[in-house]
Amino acid sequence: MPAPLLMAVLATATETAGCILLALGLFTRLISIPLMVTMTVAGLSVHWSHGWAAIAGKTAESTLRLQAFMEWLAQNFPGRFNYITQYGDPVVLNNGIEFTVTYVIMLAVLFFYGGGRFVSLDYWLGQFRARPDGALAAAHV
Repeated sequence: MPAPLLMAVLATATETAGCILLALGLFTRLISIPLMVTMTVAGLSVHWSHGWAAIAGKTAESTLRLQAFMEWLAQNFPGRFNYITQYGDPVVLNNGIEFTVTYVIMLAVLFFYGGGRFVSLDYWLGQFRARPDGALAAAHV
């Protein structure tokens, strides 16, 4: 990637601003665009080479190593093993594009539908519009 430091700063700023603005429901449609671009670039440049699956299959080297570790843990530290597996078995992420595509689809929905009614600042700010004389008037819904 050209200018990696600049790209990292831009991606970090976009995702930080996006997190805050999406949580508030402010400028939802506007911030969805750079977030979709960021996720698309990440998907194509990093995750594409790992295939589709986000979670590694049972035959992947990382999964085999995790299983061997869990067997060792169960034999040597059964209390820790029970603590780790209490809510399910741990998995290894494959770093595929599945999560990336999911995020882009979710952001596309936000782009087309907006932040929603009653819970987003976009909705409440949209309830007021400027009159020709410069004053604000409540919009009738």
